[in-house]
Amino acid sequence: MSLTAEELDSILTFTDSCEDAKQSIQELSASLFNDKFNEQRLISGLACLLECELLSKAARVGVIVALAAPKETPFREIYHRINPVLTDPHEQKLLRNILSGKTDVLQKSPQTLLSTELPDVALPQIEKALGEDTRSALQRAAISSIIPDPERFNVSNQSDEQLRRTSMQMILSEPGFGQRFLRPTQISIPPPIFDYIENELEWMLPHEHYHHALEWDDDMCQNSQETSEFERLLKFSTERKLDASEEAYLKEAIKREHRLMESLGFTAELLPQLVEYNPMLTVEFLMTVLEHEDKSEIKKYLHQMTQIPVTLQSLEVVNRLVSQVELPSDFIPYYISRCTKTCEDQKDRSQQGRLVRLVCVFLRALINNSLYDMKDSLSEVQGFCVEFARIREAAALFRALKTAKES
Repeated sequence: MSLTAEELDSILTFTDSCEDAKQSIQELSASLFNDKFNEQRLISGLACLLECELLSKAARVGVIVALAAPKETPFREIYHRINPVLTDPHEQKLLRNILSGKTDVLQKSPQTLLSTELPDVALPQIEKALGEDTRSALQRAAISSIIPDPERFNVSNQSDEQLRRTSMQMILSEPGFGQRFLRPTQISIPPPIFDYIENELEWMLPHEHYHHALEWDDDMCQNSQETSEFERLLKFSTERKLDASEEAYLKEAIKREHRLMESLGFTAELLPQLVEYNPMLTVEFLMTVLEHEDKSEIKKYLHQMTQIPVTLQSLEVVNRLVSQVELPSDFIPYYISRCTKTCEDQKDRSQQGRLVRLVCVFLRALINNSLYDMKDSLSEVQGFCVEFARIREAAALFRALKTAKES
């Protein structure tokens, strides 16, 4: 927590204005607590100045009233912090009057309040107004780590007022000025030593006539922490885009242990989310499936790929798979039919145009890189190009098909 330059100037202006006998505390507070500044930071700054004893008597009175006056931040959050530093009986009496509901003091100036005799208020009324102190015992035992200088500026060449203002600026300009507390260390008693039975140690030092059958734990010395990290990132991969280091970690782990995703509960049903957020990780995983799994598992995952909506991500995954591994012969024709039908069924004209462009780019990549012989799907793709001839990419694809056929 640190004050902005404007908030710091506002606090210093407020403390200086407390010396003016004409302005009421209500007027001063209105100029301090407004929508421009963070109320919580201002309150913490004023409380800090009370603790440091850097304020004049009039300014201390103004700060006490400004802190205790009704505002958005409940006063009970700061009361237990400033109450120990209010050693002057007049200041304590002033605080009790405000908390008991006597807000007429807000209409007076700090200078006037210094010379005003105030009635005393019973302590139980104050405790009722503030409510129960919910802080822990350690929090209540904490003290401020900012200690006032006992020499009171006597060793400086500056005037008292200049040095006071300089000190206020230095303290309030530091980050975390309102969070510096000294708290006692929590000490726990060490537990007693376990009183064991001698027979319990026989497994450590067995006698000669004992014959123990040893069993080997295959999971012993395995890095469970690494598995937990993999499981955590695997869950995130279906919820958000992983950063480069996270994606690289999962790819490397899948290469080392190809059944890791399956053992942690990843199924074909989660493939659409993985494709949407992390298509390159999907490619790595599907390549592992194609290399290590049986035909039924491969068929299940590839079927799921054909059911995923046609998007830039899903097309990129299929394009990478086609270029890097050998897919079943019926997969690409089926996927092409799926893409063309999706484009035809799209009712929104702008969305349809975008889908057609993506599919055309995908099919051009297959042709240009000689990844698939279009003769098995030639009539279907040509019909697709004719239907969407108004789109430039479809017309270009039609010409590419014609050139490939002639060659």
